[in-house]
Amino acid sequence: MRIFRWIAGLALLVCLLPYFCILAAEIWGRIVGCEVGIDTVHPCIVNGADIGQNLTVLGSMGWFAFVTTPLILGIVLVWVLVELISWASKRGSSGA
Repeated sequence: MRIFRWIAGLALLVCLLPYFCILAAEIWGRIVGCEVGIDTVHPCIVNGADIGQNLTVLGSMGWFAFVTTPLILGIVLVWVLVELISWASKRGSSGA
């Protein structure tokens, strides 16, 4: 059961990465004072280098959320079902 929890937790973390990328792009853009867009590259000069393309690519990773959000829901549903079955089997075996 412990291995299943680790795998499910890791899968959830991987599925949440698009959301973390959007968050990182927005925070990074606000810290350096640049506009972040997912459709156009805005120039952003930091220490003599233009990081506008990097911010756009990082923000665009959010499009993967259309794929990973249903996976998150499926993983959570399966996880809850497995935990309920495990709990019921432990409860049933100890009460008999």
